[in-house]
Amino acid sequence: MLLATLTAVAVAQTWTVDDDGPAHFSDLPAAVAVAQSGDTLLVQPGAYTAFATSKSLTVLGPAAGPAPTVAGLSVVSDAERFTVAGLAFDALRFEDVTGRVRIDACEVLSVAAPLQGGLHLERCAEVVASRLAIDLAATCVGDGANHALTSIDSNVHVAGSTLRGGTGCNNGTPFPNG
Repeated sequence: MLLATLTAVAVAQTWTVDDDGPAHFSDLPAAVAVAQSGDTLLVQPGAYTAFATSKSLTVLGPAAGPAPTVAGLSVVSDAERFTVAGLAFDALRFEDVTGRVRIDACEVLSVAAPLQGGLHLERCAEVVASRLAIDLAATCVGDGANHALTSIDSNVHVAGSTLRGGTGCNNGTPFPNG
């Protein structure tokens, strides 16, 4: 007797996100909630809400023109891998990513909440960042410094990027001379 075994193979899907429509989704949190690991989100220019996920996704803005902006702190944790390109974030955080994080042509230009600004990498196996622009020089929120890049127990490669942190602060007041 011959037994045949069928194995379901998940096929990666591509989803569009556009706050002006028509698209599959009008905001990133809804798109991230539906997407499965391996899927790609194509994000059109517009204003979007921050997201949190543990899925291995590819999130892409347009190759040319204005970058989609993401307000608030976006967090990727416990994912196998993650790729993001062509978006502008208030703050972006990666934690416990076991594979490669790819960040290309992204901006981080403001602070979403005290001490959460910039790019924060914690316990990431490998982060490759290129054409990254982080400028927190004009920000001062809360107590402490607003770091452009914080890396804790992570292997990080940065190329062709500009990183500029903010001044030190004390209750929202900049320290003299940064």
